Amino acid sequence: MIECVREDLRDIQTFYCCSISSTRRQRLKNYFQGKLGELHALPYEDLSPEDQTDYVLALAPLIEPFASKLVALIERRQRVAPTTGKYAADLLSAACSDVREKGTEIECGRLGMDGRKSRFAAYRAVNVLGELKYRLSEWFGFYDGYDPAFTWWTKRPHEELLVELQQLIQTVRKEIIGVGKENDDNIVGQPVGREGLLADLDAEFIAYSPEELIEIADRETIYVEPGQQPYLVHELAEEAIAYVKKTRHVSSPRPFWIEGWAF
Repeated sequence: MIECVREDLRDIQTFYCCSISSTRRQRLKNYFQGKLGELHALPYEDLSPEDQTDYVLALAPLIEPFASKLVALIERRQRVAPTTGKYAADLLSAACSDVREKGTEIECGRLGMDGRKSRFAAYRAVNVLGELKYRLSEWFGFYDGYDPAFTWWTKRPHEELLVELQQLIQTVRKEIIGVGKENDDNIVGQPVGREGLLADLDAEFIAYSPEELIEIADRETIYVEPGQQPYLVHELAEEAIAYVKKTRHVSSPRPFWIEGWAF
């Protein structure tokens, strides 16, 4: 059953490939609800805390109104819905303007996004923007050359949009995340929380809590004064040699191997 669900999810997420797609979220929601009776699983709302409230409250200001329109355009190809070159070109051109305006709003500080939570949202927004670039290239490649009229209409606005999306990514990274603004040492990720860590550890069959792993790391970490590392390495090598000789795990007719291996 677990393998079946895993394969189903892979197929759904592969076909509905845009992670911010409302169609994808609804399809996943329907799937999970249909499996609740069989799997006794958690409600959909608990399975992905990023997908709904956080998306509306945090991600949307950074990627709308253009993101949902571009996702809809990408999904038209997946549904094999007829799409004229002019329609697509108009949508791409409008998205170019929206993306450019969004970058200006961020640079001027009109979005009012600051603080730790905004940095996490911006980090996710950068990933979403990168995904949109990839999916749009995939979308254009499907039609390019196959439909000359479609290529004629969309080639230039498609290329311009990719440039604008990349510029917006750089703006978000610099102005909100802080990477490249003062230094390049800022590291921002998406925190999963203790429950997320427990789920990941359980999936890997690791029988320790996050706190226990930190305690083990603290206990087994050896502090070495600067410049003393070679002596520590030598002591560890001697310890390893003594263990091997005692347990007779390795034997050699060459007496020098011990001396040469140790240092």
